[in-house]
Amino acid sequence: MMNSVKECEYSTSEYSKRILKGTLGYPHRKRFEDLLKICTEYKNMRVLDIGCHDFFFEKEIINYQKMLVGCDLDWESGLYCANDNIKKYMWDNVYVIASMGECLPLKDDSFDLILCFETLEHADDEYKMLKEIDRVSAKNATLIISAPIEFGIILLFKQVFRYIAHHDYYFDIKQNRYSFKELLHAGVFCNLERVSRIKYCHKGYDYRNTVEMLSSRFELIQKINTPFEWMLDRLSYGTILIFQKID
Repeated sequence: MMNSVKECEYSTSEYSKRILKGTLGYPHRKRFEDLLKICTEYKNMRVLDIGCHDFFFEKEIINYQKMLVGCDLDWESGLYCANDNIKKYMWDNVYVIASMGECLPLKDDSFDLILCFETLEHADDEYKMLKEIDRVSAKNATLIISAPIEFGIILLFKQVFRYIAHHDYYFDIKQNRYSFKELLHAGVFCNLERVSRIKYCHKGYDYRNTVEMLSSRFELIQKINTPFEWMLDRLSYGTILIFQKID
């Protein structure tokens, strides 16, 4: 996987290195593998990636596309690495924009393929971001979203894994705290209506609301759970959603 550009030569942020390493990085590596299989089916397109970070994933599809625009805020030097790689590999069809997804400085109907991986849960205003995606997407555009599943038994396991990975400060951060009732409703009954939604983090995010908000403009044509497609939502780490824009 991901061998078209040697990783030792590629500028990769500390964040990408951190989330992909070791046993705890397996769900992320598997998700990237699944997304790569999907995205390689789309070629010679005008691509917008919202939440591009350092182009760790996108480097695998750049050479097959007409154009690729990456959009993100420069956290943990992600955009610095992305721009460094554009210069290093002389990609003349790749551009980076430092911008929030809720306000894209791009023309209407400009993109055939929109990617949004592990980003919507961190949005300041998810609805506004989805409206922007609708605005810049061309007729019959494809939208591919990957999102975490934050309900069911998997949520309980995630909380344990998050504590193991960040035990030194994890439960001191208000946004990561669940009350017993919240864990009961989300973890057992898969009901996130009783969970406080905290901006910019996973807590309370529900991909089912994302599907509902998009339903008037985008048709969901495929759903692939990760790391194993056959797993139920409540057991899956995340999900990949493929939409087609409705005329």
